[in-house]
Amino acid sequence: MSRPSVGEAVEILLKNEASGVFREATETLFKVVQNVLQHPEDESFRRLKRSTKAFSTKIAPAKGGVRFLRAVGFDEAGEGEEAALQLAQPDVKLLEEGKAALKACVKAYARMAEEARRLENEAAAEKLKMLRDVSKTNQKEEDAQEKARQQALLKRDREDYARQRDANNLC
Repeated sequence: MSRPSVGEAVEILLKNEASGVFREATETLFKVVQNVLQHPEDESFRRLKRSTKAFSTKIAPAKGGVRFLRAVGFDEAGEGEEAALQLAQPDVKLLEEGKAALKACVKAYARMAEEARRLENEAAAEKLKMLRDVSKTNQKEEDAQEKARQQALLKRDREDYARQRDANNLC
């Protein structure tokens, strides 16, 4: 099976809609890469068991998480409880590329989230404007109805006053 590119993996990571899943995955992947770069000879940093809580709750749920590990050189190893992703020989250049790509990915995700918030705020502002316009229209209609009611009462009061002053009216 051919190895995915770091760019492909990052593109898929960006498709995680839940920011918590994205954040935990990218932080964990960054730590994995950082640990391998700092301790390239230590096999414990180059083997990630799929059955661990960290792997199953932070990397596996994220779209592109496992693909990213494969892109930086990890391969499938073992079966069942021993299933893992293992990095036989660290490629420092590829790991550095992955680390840089993760940093860029986090920045891009933040920009996308900010743009989504901006669009959401614009939509909310437009909706508020529409509600205010409707409210103004309703208020104008209510004001016009109240004015008409007041004018009708005033007219009736004037008619009553005129009737009361009319000497010919004996009621």
